[in-house]
Amino acid sequence: MKSKLQTLMTLGLLAGGLVLQSCEKIELLTPPPPSEGQNGTGRATGAGLLFLQNNTSELFNADQSGLNITSNDLGAWVEDNDFARYDPNSGNLLELETKLPLWAGNEPVLPELPDGSGPVNIVQPVPVGMDQTNFPGAFNQVAQSDWHIGSNWWVLDAQDIDYGWRGEDNTPDLVNVTDNITTDKTWTADKKYFLTRQIFVKEGATLTIEPGTVIFGRDAVGVDAGVLVVNRGARLLAQGTPDQPIVFTSTKPPGARARGDWGGLVLCGRAANNKANNVLIEGIGGAEASDEDGFYGPGNGYAADATDFNDESSGVLSFIRLEYAGIAISPGNEVNSLTMGSIGSGTQVDHIIVTNAGDDGIECFGGTVDIRYLAMVDILDDDVDLDAGYSGTIQYAYLVRNPFAADESTSTSFETSSAKNDGQNPVTRATIANTTIVGPVYQLEGTDLAANRLYDGGFLGKDLSEVRLINSIIIGAPIGFQNP
Repeated sequence: MKSKLQTLMTLGLLAGGLVLQSCEKIELLTPPPPSEGQNGTGRATGAGLLFLQNNTSELFNADQSGLNITSNDLGAWVEDNDFARYDPNSGNLLELETKLPLWAGNEPVLPELPDGSGPVNIVQPVPVGMDQTNFPGAFNQVAQSDWHIGSNWWVLDAQDIDYGWRGEDNTPDLVNVTDNITTDKTWTADKKYFLTRQIFVKEGATLTIEPGTVIFGRDAVGVDAGVLVVNRGARLLAQGTPDQPIVFTSTKPPGARARGDWGGLVLCGRAANNKANNVLIEGIGGAEASDEDGFYGPGNGYAADATDFNDESSGVLSFIRLEYAGIAISPGNEVNSLTMGSIGSGTQVDHIIVTNAGDDGIECFGGTVDIRYLAMVDILDDDVDLDAGYSGTIQYAYLVRNPFAADESTSTSFETSSAKNDGQNPVTRATIANTTIVGPVYQLEGTDLAANRLYDGGFLGKDLSEVRLINSIIIGAPIGFQNP
C-alpha cells in the first residue's frame, strides 16, 4: 500500500485522472480502487475537475472515470496569474475585484481516452435545469456580463465603504427594528434598518426589501446579536439589482470591521430533510423566540422526508451582500452569514456575495433550493456547507480563502455531509458545477509564510454524502478533492 500510494502522490494524482505537467509527457494513470486505504464514509464524486498548483489533487474520489486533470502550469488554463494573492506588505489579498481566473480558452491538446473513443473532455454533462457550459470554473472569457463584475454589487472587500452608520441615535433615517414582523411589510431604500436582536418574520407575513436598502445588525454576544429569521410559511422578497444591491452589514466604522460583527440571515422552510419534521435551526433561541420560531422541516403530520413542500417558495434573494456576519451562540451552535433550512426549489437565490464570515458562508440543511452566482471571500469556517439531505444544485461559485483563517473544527471550501447511518433519507445528493476555488498554496506562493493548517482543502465529502462536483477548477489547495 505504501509504495503504490506514495508513487501516485509523487505523480500529483490520487484516485483517477490525468497528470499534466509543463515540459513533461501527458499520460493517463490507472487509478487505485476507491476502497484502498479509505477509512471514511464520503461517497462524493468529482469529474471534469482541473487541479492547479494543489499539494495533492484527489483522495478517494468515488468517480473512477479518470476525467480530471492535474497541472502546475496555471497560465496554460487561466488568463491571469496574479489574482487574490496575499500581499505581506499590506496584509491584504490583491486585485480581488479586478483580476479573476478567467478561463483562457486555449486548453492544451489532450490525449485519447483509454478506450480510444476520443480525447479527454474535462467539461462533463450537467443535469437538466443547469447551464451546459463549454468551460470549467466560475468564469468564462466574458464573465462580466453574467457576474456583473464592476457593478455596485461586485464588492469583495467592503472594509472602506461608509454606509452612514453614526450610532443608534444619530444615524439619519434609521429604523430600529425591535418587533417581530407579523404582517406584510416593506423596507425602503430611503431609510436604513437596524436589527436590534433576533427578528422573526412570522408565518403568513412577507417582508419586502427594496433595491439599494442597507440593513445593520447589532454587535452583541449570543442570541442578543442582530439576526433576521424568516420562519416557515413566511417570505422574504429581497430583489436587489447590480446597481442597487441589498446590503446586510456591520455597525463598525470603516477600517474597524471584523468577522462576527453581527449575526446573519436565516431562512426556514418545509422541504424535505433527513433529521426530523421539526428541527430548530442552528443559532436561534432566546427569550423572544416562540415554539415556531427558527424551526425547519415539513412540520407536524409529515415525515422529515416528505416531499409535499419541495417546490415551495420562501421568496427571493438576488444581488445581496452579507458582510462581517456569523457568530457562535455556543460551541458547535453558530449563526452563519446565510443559513437555509429545508428551503424549497421555488425560492430564487442568485448573485450572493458573502465576505468576512465568522462561521460558514452558507449552510444548507436539507431542502431543494438552487443557488446561482455565489462569491465567498475570507470565510472562517466552510465557504459552503451542505448537510441533512440537501438536494439542490449550485452553479457558478467563486470561493477565495484567507490563507491564515480557519475554524478550530477545521475548514474547507465545500463541506458536504448527509448522515452517520445508511437509511436516513433524503441523502445529501446535490450537484455543484462551475466552481473556482482559490486556496493558500497559490496565494502564498513566493513568500515564506505558512497557511493555517486547519484548512483541509477544496472539497470534502463525508457522512455518506453523494454530492457530485463537476466542471470546476481548484487552485492552490492542500488537498483538492477528498472523501476522508
